[in-house]
Amino acid sequence: MLCIILFVAYFKTRFIETSLTIVLFFNYRRLFEKQYHASSLYLCSLISVIVFITIVGFETSLSFSIFISITLTFVLTCLSYIIKDYIDKKLFYIRLYREAEVKQALPLLENLGLEEICELLPNLKYSTIKLVYDYLHRDKEMTAIEFADDNNVSEQLIYKYLKQVKTAYEGLK
Repeated sequence: MLCIILFVAYFKTRFIETSLTIVLFFNYRRLFEKQYHASSLYLCSLISVIVFITIVGFETSLSFSIFISITLTFVLTCLSYIIKDYIDKKLFYIRLYREAEVKQALPLLENLGLEEICELLPNLKYSTIKLVYDYLHRDKEMTAIEFADDNNVSEQLIYKYLKQVKTAYEGLK
């Protein structure tokens, strides 16, 4: 890839300017926290050759071209950062949207019947699911302590089972 770029630069008598551009490109990259990178080596090479050959086409006489090389290289690294930032933000919002879709796909645990919960969570004991189901569908005026006393279990065990069932159910998403 580098050989192709330098060959074109030599052929257009812009070898010094292009060499400076390549060196500056790697130095300017350190100014930004991220840069665009292609998904494969082939695509990266292709993009690099096209970009640098385009820059070689913009370079003029040596004295003025050094200024243009410095400027174009800085603009190139800025564009690379902007592109990468745009892609990252777009992927973030796509991921956020998909997570929201998935969360809406499953109904609330409280809206499911006992048999449905048992079918969805076959790895959990029936007694655990039954206790959580009864707790979720208890009279809302009844406290957790009263419910625990009525079922001869501790309040901590109810919360432990509740967390276990909710974690398993959320894992379905």
